[in-house]
Amino acid sequence: TYHHPIHGWARGLRFWRRQIERTDAVVERAIGLRPRFFRPPMGIKSFVTARAARGHAVIGWTRRGFDGVATTPQRVVARLAPRARAGEILLLHDGISPQSRRDPTVTIEALRPLIQELRARGLDPVRLDELTGLQPYRELKAPPAVE
Repeated sequence: TYHHPIHGWARGLRFWRRQIERTDAVVERAIGLRPRFFRPPMGIKSFVTARAARGHAVIGWTRRGFDGVATTPQRVVARLAPRARAGEILLLHDGISPQSRRDPTVTIEALRPLIQELRARGLDPVRLDELTGLQPYRELKAPPAVE
């Protein structure tokens, strides 16, 4: 979502629709495609977020690295690599939440050793669309033909 609100689960349908639409619009302006996937902030899936996410696949995770709080790359790897199984979705953060002062360097520095440990265990990271078999972006409606 656009703001990734920590207490978003308490918000209503209109709020969630605006959050998702605003985010989709930013992605579309950047790459010309609209996302199909939606992961609710904090992973809290509710009737409201599911309804607001119409046209999206609502995706959660099976393991998280807790890299959204103060930690080290070593702790992130230790949380994920030893227990990860084929087909799981591992959660890491790729940005900075406006509500925190999180340093994304921890996540960046954890990536290479995490991938190396997963591969050493015979696991290969894949994109979410490959894992789920779902298209990652929605097709945009073609503009009406001009006569």
